[in-house]
Amino acid sequence: GMDKGQILMAGVLLLSFFVFFVTVEFNRSGARDGAEVVYQEEVQHASSSVEEVVSTSTVETSDSIPPKITFSDFNNEIEGIPQLPTEEEWGAFVEDNDVFALRYKIDEPEYANILKRFHMSYHFPSYIDITEADVTGDGQPELILAFSSGGNFGVEEYKIVQNNEVIATVWSGSTLSGGLLIPNPSGNGFVKTWYTADMFPEARCCPVSRMETVFEFVDGKFIPVSEHKIDLTTETSR
Repeated sequence: GMDKGQILMAGVLLLSFFVFFVTVEFNRSGARDGAEVVYQEEVQHASSSVEEVVSTSTVETSDSIPPKITFSDFNNEIEGIPQLPTEEEWGAFVEDNDVFALRYKIDEPEYANILKRFHMSYHFPSYIDITEADVTGDGQPELILAFSSGGNFGVEEYKIVQNNEVIATVWSGSTLSGGLLIPNPSGNGFVKTWYTADMFPEARCCPVSRMETVFEFVDGKFIPVSEHKIDLTTETSR
């Protein structure tokens, strides 16, 4: 049989495993909740300045990025949308993955199919949020998909879907991950907010400034037309 030392060691190992399991589950849950709160707060905060920003923009005639614009994490490549999974495939996927999207409109019939298509094809998102807005100026709403892996990282990638095709992708590759894509109230284009590392001198929660790049839809493409740095230290809430 085991002596007292072996019994004690076994007890310590079991207790350590239990503490580790509880900690992991707590952190995962906290990351999910934190991602939702950060995302929703930033949407509310950034939307207030969109009309002022877009009113100062002017359209460039060239397809190249204007010299004063530094944001380049986008393309206008046309992509087909992923295949719709069968009910069996989707059931197995949900069982094997922590699908945060179940809190983001997956149960709404008009969005369920498109969300299932993209969740089966993209391994990184913990959730995909989806909104409708006219960003091409044709009077019809496009679908705007926001992909995020949760935690403090915000939205890694946006895809704009029109007539069952992806017509543009905007991401955070060379810039700090996060930021928002906010439709222009006029129906033409959007504002992309983004950050650089020096905008977070204390913690990831509290930027002192952000960048806003204005896009307009010109000749079938989303083109950046102006860019602004916004000082957040003078605002009353963030």
